[in-house]
Amino acid sequence: MADRSSSPFGAFADVRDLRVGDRERDAAQAELVRAYAAGRIDADELEERLGVAAQARTALELAGAFRGLPGAAARVATAPARARGAALARGADRAAIRVHAATFAGANGGAVALWAVAGAGAPWPLAVLLPSGALLAGHVAVRRRVRRALVSRRGPTLGRPQRRAGA
Repeated sequence: MADRSSSPFGAFADVRDLRVGDRERDAAQAELVRAYAAGRIDADELEERLGVAAQARTALELAGAFRGLPGAAARVATAPARARGAALARGADRAAIRVHAATFAGANGGAVALWAVAGAGAPWPLAVLLPSGALLAGHVAVRRRVRRALVSRRGPTLGRPQRRAGA
C-alpha cells in the first residue's frame, strides 16, 4: 500500500481509489491550462499532463497530473462540492428574487386596490410603488452583475449550469 502522506488528498487518502468521470477529468484539464497560463508549466509539459488527466481512471491517477503544482489537486478534488455550493447559491438567489417580486406585487397591488376602492384621488400608492420598484430593480441589477462577474472570473459553470452533450 502506498504511503498516504504522499497523497495530494492528505487525510482523504481513501478517495484515491475512487473512479473519476468526465466532469473530474474536464476540471483537471482546465486546472492544468490555468497552470500553463500562470507559467508554472511549459507547453510540452502541459500536453503530457493533459494526456495523463484524459486517461485517468482513479483519483490517484488524476492527482498524478498535478505533481509539483501547488494546490491544484485539492481544487480539482473539491470541485464537485464547490459546484454543489454554487447550485445551492443559485437556488437561494432565485428564491430571494421570487420573494422580493411577490412582496412587491402584493404590497403595491394592495395599495393600488385600496386607493381605487377609496375613490382614487391623489395617487398616494406611488409613494410605495416607486421606492419598492427601485429596490426590486436594484436587486435584479446586482444579481446580474454578480453572476456576470462569477462567469468571467471562474468560467460558465458557476454562473449557470452547463448541459452536457447527450445528457
